[in-house]
Amino acid sequence: MLDFGQYGSTQWLLWNAQVNGIRTVFWVIGSQAGGGHMMSGSGDLNYFVRGPNYISNTPAVLWGSWLAVTGGVTRIDGAPVNGTLTGLNGAGYQIVSLTTTDAVFAGAFACDRPGRKYSDGTHCGGQRLAEVLIYTRALTDAECAEVEAYLAWKWFGRGTPGTSFAAAPHTGATIDLASDADLILNGVATDAVTVTGSGYVANAEVPPTVFQLTGPRVFEQGLVLADGAVLYVDYDGAQPAADQITVSGGLTVLGGGQVVVDRVSNWTSGQQTVPLISYDTISGGASFDTQWRGSGAPFGHSVNPGWVQDENLLNAVLYPSGLLLYLK
Repeated sequence: MLDFGQYGSTQWLLWNAQVNGIRTVFWVIGSQAGGGHMMSGSGDLNYFVRGPNYISNTPAVLWGSWLAVTGGVTRIDGAPVNGTLTGLNGAGYQIVSLTTTDAVFAGAFACDRPGRKYSDGTHCGGQRLAEVLIYTRALTDAECAEVEAYLAWKWFGRGTPGTSFAAAPHTGATIDLASDADLILNGVATDAVTVTGSGYVANAEVPPTVFQLTGPRVFEQGLVLADGAVLYVDYDGAQPAADQITVSGGLTVLGGGQVVVDRVSNWTSGQQTVPLISYDTISGGASFDTQWRGSGAPFGHSVNPGWVQDENLLNAVLYPSGLLLYLK
């Protein structure tokens, strides 16, 4: 997040190069200090100049008089607004989007025409920026809705019905799924999601998908392990032979992943096999056998994920590793 301080603080940001041909822009912007100017050209022209109240910490109208901007489509938090009559809330962060009627350009944040011969420091600062996305083509209404939904999901943790981000993200959650429930993680960056119940869990596009093997897990409508998935095994002092995942309806392994064995400090020595997932049918079993890796084994041992085809099982073998020398 960039904080440009109070309006008139002379804090602003000049880009490495001015961007021409701008047609659609999205801001995640905080107007706690009034909001300042949304953007500006790096010279003596500013298509994004604000209305007359931006100097004070009060809501100001978004746009001045440039027809390419005022005649375009402006939305705040997904709702269409008249940018010549509507301003920011002056209190927190909002998502603002603009699709212009013609190509415009910009080259600076939080200032107004920094290239003017008469430098005016009162036209700098006054905003906080979390993220800005700039497109050199006019996005459709549907595309704008998807981008706004993504930003709302990423920065505010809220879902937007009717988009790819309809469900709010789950981070570090414990989720109990009914038999008819679907949990589509959509690439949420989670440290751990503990899933119980018999519903369907999938993240077929973007990792990580994380499961904690600390108790029986039954998935009756299939299970997808995304590329980059992680399986955590809580060893906790004993071989967790009963704590495997059971899948009916088909198991799909989309690529590589990792088996992490945790809490094995009391390990002594030897070899041990830990069952991970049993299934009825499988797609991508060879990927688990060749692309998955293991970690977390005690000193002198390794973790080797494996596919046991004749037992319909994915497992992990903890075994001694090292260098053996034969001296003669």
